[in-house]
Amino acid sequence: MKGRGLGFYTETSYMSPEGDAVADVAWGLNAGQKPVFTFAFEETDPTMIFAGALQWVGSSTEPRSWMHIYVFLGGPLEAPADLPFPSNIKIYDSQGIADLPHDLEELTAHMAQLLSRYGGLSTGVTLEESVKLTTYITEGWPRGKSNTRLSYRASARLGLGLLLFTSENEDDEGAVKPPLRPSRNVVPLEVVSGGANFGGALIRLIEAEDGHLLFSTEHRNYPFILRLKVAERGGPSMLDLWFDADKSNVPQALEFSALLEAVESSKLVRLLGPSDEVAELIIHG
Repeated sequence: MKGRGLGFYTETSYMSPEGDAVADVAWGLNAGQKPVFTFAFEETDPTMIFAGALQWVGSSTEPRSWMHIYVFLGGPLEAPADLPFPSNIKIYDSQGIADLPHDLEELTAHMAQLLSRYGGLSTGVTLEESVKLTTYITEGWPRGKSNTRLSYRASARLGLGLLLFTSENEDDEGAVKPPLRPSRNVVPLEVVSGGANFGGALIRLIEAEDGHLLFSTEHRNYPFILRLKVAERGGPSMLDLWFDADKSNVPQALEFSALLEAVESSKLVRLLGPSDEVAELIIHG
């Protein structure tokens, strides 16, 4: 088996800890941890592939694994147009399966690079050596792993999605522009940067004073903390991307590291609400 040959801990008929999804094969870095890769195979019914994919999609805040790979062996496969899949879902049919070994090697190398921030990764090592080192880095996760606190200066343009945070007070009915006030109103956002799509960020407005706003996910018991400090009119702002390793698992660390990589490379971040863009941020420096 390729996964075992690369140095992964492998398991068949793997059931997610949530108990709502089963994979034919799972590759993890250590026993007892959530897997990095999960695989499902189907020979006859393509609808089973799409149903299984939706079952494993999850969210970036609570991933069931980092990459979910589906293989249909019954011929060519065309995904329904109304079922867009995030970047952590890979689907192969009988014509594309020849690319799978190469793609897995590239994904494995990317995984090792993303996790190298927690322990370093020497250059010039083989793929098997990088998996071995990453296995060592992540053993006992999250024991001994430091938290991350990164802040980025940015220029912000605010969109119509900001209206989702306006006050719902009855006294404000009929106002030309509903006021922005701190509330418990939580809005699910997708954070898009480069090739990274981080979904499931539940954010609320926690401060609104003298035209200055502070949005944060800190009220959630997740390792990811996103904070945006910005003027109501937009302009100069500060984006905080924090990660509490002690609350996390390995797939969550991979999701966060991939987001940081995309932000630092593309210098552009979009916060998308359920129907409209909340903000677009150009990162400085």
